Order: sequence, then C-alpha cells, then structure tokens
Amino acid sequence: MGFRQLVEEPGPVGARQGKPGLRGALIGYGTIAEGHLTGISRTDGLEITAVVDVSPARRAAARRELPGVRVLAELDELSVGELDFIDLCTPPHAHLDGIRFGLRHDLAVLCEKPLLLDRRELEALELAEKASRGFLFPCHNYRFAPSVIAMKAALEGCGAADGDFRGHFRTLRTSHARGTADWRPDWRRERSVGGGGILRDHGPHSVYLAAHLVGSRPDRVRCDLRRPEGGPYADTEEYAFLSLSFASGAVVDFELDWTAAGRQTSYLVSGSWGHVRLIDDDLEQCVDGTARRSRLPSDFNDPRHGNWFKGVFEEFLAEVSEGGRSARLREDAAVTIRVIEAAYRSAALGGRWIDV
Repeated sequence: MGFRQLVEEPGPVGARQGKPGLRGALIGYGTIAEGHLTGISRTDGLEITAVVDVSPARRAAARRELPGVRVLAELDELSVGELDFIDLCTPPHAHLDGIRFGLRHDLAVLCEKPLLLDRRELEALELAEKASRGFLFPCHNYRFAPSVIAMKAALEGCGAADGDFRGHFRTLRTSHARGTADWRPDWRRERSVGGGGILRDHGPHSVYLAAHLVGSRPDRVRCDLRRPEGGPYADTEEYAFLSLSFASGAVVDFELDWTAAGRQTSYLVSGSWGHVRLIDDDLEQCVDGTARRSRLPSDFNDPRHGNWFKGVFEEFLAEVSEGGRSARLREDAAVTIRVIEAAYRSAALGGRWIDV
C-alpha cells in the first residue's frame, strides 16, 4: 500500500482495538527485535504481519512466538502491497539494502542504529530517497528513557542551552552485547557485520543524545581508540574516548568501554549554574545551590530497552500523520553517521580535531 496512500486514504488497514492501523514487517528477529515488538504491542495503530530472518532457527522461533504472522527468509518474498512499513532490526551491514528495499516500494522504513556506516552509504540513501514516496525514520530510542526525559527537562530551565554546558557521558560494559545464539552471537566484534567495535555500537546513542541535550548538532570531534593487542577481536575497538564541540561553545566528552569492571550508564552535565547527573536510574540536580535527587526506573540494564520503544513508535505515527515531511530525525541520524566516521579518522590521525 505505502504510507502515502494510507495518509491520503485512511481506512481500516490491520485494525488494532478497533482503530485503523499500519501493517508492518519486522526485518531481523533477534534480541533487538524483542524491544521493538514490546513497543509495537503497546502502541495503538500498529501491527506486525510478517517477519523476515535469514536464520532458519530464528524463523522457527518467530513461528512459535508470533502465531498468524507470515515468516519469510528473504526481503523479496514480502507482499509489499499489503504493507505500510518495515522495521529494520538487523545488524548494520544489512541496513542500506533494507532501507533501499523499503524506499523502492514507497514504504515507511524504521531503522535501528547505526543507521548507516559512512558517507558513501549516505549518498546512496539520498538517491533512494529522491526516487521514493516513502520515508526513513531512525530509531533513536535513548531519548525516551524516563530518566533522560527528566534530565532534558531539568537542563531546559537552567541556562545550559545557552552554551554554558560541559558534558561527560560514560557507557561502561564488561563485554560486548552478545546476540542470539542462533546466528553469529558475536557479530558486534565482526568488522564486516557490525562495521567496527564499541564506537560503532554505542557511539551513536551518545552522539544523538549529546545533540538532543545541547539542543544543536556538533561541528567538530576528536577521538582516541583502544583495540585488543591480539586475539580474534583485534580489529574492533573495545574502548573509545570522544570530545564533541558545538558552535554554541558546549563541549561533551564521552567514554565507551567494553572492558569495565561493571555495567553503568551515566550522563553528567555541568556549568556555572550547577550540575545535573544521571547514573542509570538515579537523577541528581544541583541548580543554583539547591540539590534534589530522584529515582526514575528506566531499565538501562535491559539491552532490549522495550519500555522505551512506545515513545519511538508514537513519534513514528506522528511522522506518518505529517506525511513523512519532517527531516529533523533524518538529519540527526546523518550527522551522527558523519561524527562517527570523523571520529575514526581522528583516531587514525592521533586524536586530531576533525570538522564534521
């Protein structure tokens, strides 16, 4: 059907609780897809009618867990005329082909991070977008963590958006996240599949969150990387330290570590006005000398982040209602890709500042 036709000709396309709905296909049925399915199940107006996965074991799991849903091995087997969107939950190496497939059939395309790997793929995307009536929707789900929403609200009233902003983000993990045992569980350490190491895997979240909290996009980056000295993962970095600078004068540093002693996610922002610090579910604010602490359960330690995706899919539905005309998220994702690519270049040049 295509999302444009649905917007122009509303009707009961896959009803959910008696309401008109969008019908979609889930591309990739692994751990990432579990979070997406949680969000879809909690969002009126969406339903999954098909699943595509290259793994026979994952297809068997989909048949068991999603009765009534068509389960296929290849994108080309989809009945695209019965779909309004596809939701890409595959590893990064398959994103461009999946996006082009969806756009070629004038579908809305949701896609996990990292959206794409480099400028060459961005250029290919731009060509596909020009020829399509569909649109692309990046899934920037960390913005919908309850504690991040509260942190954003705290920063908006204290002068941080005026450039009085110094950030330090830390993403600490004891190892890379393993995928499903049914298909290359260590794909995040396979350069040909994941496109890199921790910078490629966790870096996009930190970049788009920095831009979200600052209120503008970064214009320069510098980066240091550390890779194992030997072994099977020697070509993928396990530690990264980045600095982002913004035209407003804001600076955000962040550390990404797959070799930490424990798991923790933290975001600290400070300025002459005070500081706001988030450590997993705990938010601390000290603004103009007044300190407050609160706890906001946000499931940072659940790699599926299923509870955050309801906000993602509600934002997607709002985008559909506008005809896919908003370029904000698409440009945020493009800048994130350029920042990560420039960060790799900076590290190769000894940590030199690189314009984005």
